[in-house]
Amino acid sequence: MTSVFVHPSSNHLVEVLVHRPWLFGIANRVLISPYLVFHRDGQIGGIDDARFRKWTLDEDSVIFLDESGSRTMAFRVCELGTNARVALAECNTNINMAHFLLETESLLVYPQKEDSSVLTPLPKRRPNLVVLRAGKSSMHTSWLKDITDTERNWDLCISWYDDAESFSQYAAGEYNVLQNELKKFQSIHKLLYSGGALREYDYVAFPDDDIDTSWRDINLMFEIAKCHKLMLCQPALHRSSFYSHQITLQQSDKRLRYTNFVEVMFPVFSQAALERCVGSFPLSESSWGLDQLWPRLLGGHRYQIGVIDAVAVRHTRPVGGSYDQTKAFADKYRLMHQFSAPEDYQEFGFIVI
Repeated sequence: MTSVFVHPSSNHLVEVLVHRPWLFGIANRVLISPYLVFHRDGQIGGIDDARFRKWTLDEDSVIFLDESGSRTMAFRVCELGTNARVALAECNTNINMAHFLLETESLLVYPQKEDSSVLTPLPKRRPNLVVLRAGKSSMHTSWLKDITDTERNWDLCISWYDDAESFSQYAAGEYNVLQNELKKFQSIHKLLYSGGALREYDYVAFPDDDIDTSWRDINLMFEIAKCHKLMLCQPALHRSSFYSHQITLQQSDKRLRYTNFVEVMFPVFSQAALERCVGSFPLSESSWGLDQLWPRLLGGHRYQIGVIDAVAVRHTRPVGGSYDQTKAFADKYRLMHQFSAPEDYQEFGFIVI
């Protein structure tokens, strides 16, 4: 089939790019990324490669930029025939070694208001939000209240997974919603539709309910995330915690470590990161694998993801005690395969106290 180059307007081309994922590879059948994403702010997600950090347009061409902002390659849109998937081919190169982008099926599921639990916006909200998936044994009622309520820089949303009777007894956040049918991130997904009350916050945290912490530490966690312009982060785990990943344990001589991993136990998203990652929330019933996926969707930017050592929380229960670990591992490896998200845990630098 002969390719026919088309010349869409810039605005139309932007909409073509940002509203669908792409296979990215080389014409000799080398696949580089099975799920590349063009973010509207000019960043590239779905791949962690310093050569492909950003994108821009130059007339009818799509330009890839590297970490320094230098141009690495250019593509033009091809039309492969009626009802065919959209494709882009690299310009000015040997056809057998040309890079290509081919529209692929979307795997992310973005929440829709008609399928969601609608919460009423607060008349006056704080800048940040904690969304706690909680039950009757939740630790949040024991969080140390070492600052006053007016000093908190975060609102609390409780997504209750226990029975309705206990919900009325225990739930006491700014937002309270009974969600006892699905698992953690599948339930929270239904609260995060575009334009909803929970999508107006600067940062949103999603701790498990077996985390022991304090109001002051949560305040500080949000302050550090904002100060260092982090997109995705977590508080470190106190060394007395039950833990799965060494990289999440506190290093007390540091304020912050830049990493390529944040655990599902207590992730903190900027609103921009949440926009990019919320569609992944229902993809894993156990939540396993989501923490490998999120940095991939964000594009692996070295100094926007991290573990905050200045704030250490304590994980109080053994890992994996409340679910089928065989199914959890299946969730994890399925997502890693679908998105080509490797299981590696790296630190790229740190800030000392």
